[in-house]
Amino acid sequence: MRTCALAFAALAVAVAVPAEAARRAKPQSEPAPFPQAGDRWHLSVRSPAEAGRERFARVYADPVEGTERWAMKVTCGTASKANGRERIELQATGEGGRDRSGNLGWTWTPVGGGETGGAAFLFERGLEPEVHMAPPCPSGRGDLSSGD
Repeated sequence: MRTCALAFAALAVAVAVPAEAARRAKPQSEPAPFPQAGDRWHLSVRSPAEAGRERFARVYADPVEGTERWAMKVTCGTASKANGRERIELQATGEGGRDRSGNLGWTWTPVGGGETGGAAFLFERGLEPEVHMAPPCPSGRGDLSSGD
């Protein structure tokens, strides 16, 4: 009886160990990148400009109810490095979303009319995406947040 119990225990361990190893080796799916449909998000991008100034962009995105899109507000300009005073060059509204491949992009029209522009995430690295934006907005690494 004792031999049978030991054999059964050994068999149970032999079966459990490979099953646990297989579970641990199974690649975990990565979470979907932020933002996803329904998320509110804010983006800030800064890059060098002429001496003593830097370019900035602020993008505010609110989910459009019943869709997988966002209503966008875009503000771009330059800021003094000395005192932070801003010179606004663009205020615009638009719409954004993810394409079938999951890439995030948006377009805008300046308030009061003017040339339509757009932007897209080139690479998503957590909360620091690489962003390309049409002038006069800067391109470069952005800071992404939920605004909380």
